[in-house]
Amino acid sequence: TCVGNTRTVTPQACVTNSTCEIVDVEIDNARCLSSNFVFEVTFEVESGGSGSYQVVRGNQVLATGTESPIEVILANNSSSVPFEVTVRDANNIACVGNTRTVTPQDCSPCSISQVSVTNAACDGFDFVFDVNFQVTEGSGEFEVIGNGILLASGNSSPLQVRLPANESVNPIS
Repeated sequence: TCVGNTRTVTPQACVTNSTCEIVDVEIDNARCLSSNFVFEVTFEVESGGSGSYQVVRGNQVLATGTESPIEVILANNSSSVPFEVTVRDANNIACVGNTRTVTPQDCSPCSISQVSVTNAACDGFDFVFDVNFQVTEGSGEFEVIGNGILLASGNSSPLQVRLPANESVNPIS
């Protein structure tokens, strides 16, 4: 057997026990942007952060960034069910900030359909008709505009339009 000279090696500590602390996690600037729900997560890194951070919902990574704030985009959001998020260090997932609850807005686009005119008749000298419609995700305030003029407003279908002392037979669109 061939044996070389013995040497002593003193290993270096390759894992540091530095403390990582993420604090002051907050939700800010929550809004609908088109059909997307967007919010920012702000936070402070007190010590030991790697410079790469994730906003997480459970174990699902919603967004990644290198500093506060991190913007989160929930594409085509139609939910308003609250959920919890936090910030964690992307390179040390045991380093987690405090949890915050996000209550998203339903960002579904408004849609008005099945518009119809019913009950059109003269009422004395006034011409009266109802505008019926179906709405999805509307604001709850609706207007009937005819030939560029506000004819009626209200918060549900049908909306009644009254043209006082009407002498015109010109179409309204």
